[in-house]
Amino acid sequence: MFITSDDLKNALGPSTFLTIFDDMGTGSVPSAPVELIIKRAHAEVMSYLPRVYDTMPAELPAPVPAILVSAELDYAVAFSFERHPEYVRTFGETKRLERWNRAEKKMERIASAIQEIAPNDSPPEAKPRTSGGIVYDNARRMLIDSPDGTFNGGDF
Repeated sequence: MFITSDDLKNALGPSTFLTIFDDMGTGSVPSAPVELIIKRAHAEVMSYLPRVYDTMPAELPAPVPAILVSAELDYAVAFSFERHPEYVRTFGETKRLERWNRAEKKMERIASAIQEIAPNDSPPEAKPRTSGGIVYDNARRMLIDSPDGTFNGGDF
């Protein structure tokens, strides 16, 4: 998992976090439902990565790139609101949809190579200076007549 319970709590805010996850009204949050939300969010992010890597690495480099942490957090917030639909109806469905759509668009951009996963604390690698342009082939060319004697050089 790329995020923790504290990350989710900070993203939702302490009162919203407590409202969503404290089902018994005790003032404390059990870890099981939070872990389930984080696992679901992690699964969503990981489902896009086979389109990014030719061979899926056993582990992503540590620390995990911030863009993946951000996407996982957005998914987790959206999944959190699903726990109590009445809370979402009261405070607006748009918040949940915004987070879900943001995560989906981000991961689709990454999977489509429009947005890159840059390692933390280092700039992305420089692009090659030569991309496109003219390619010359100075090798020998041989045009011969066909066996029937017709010229076979084309319209060059």
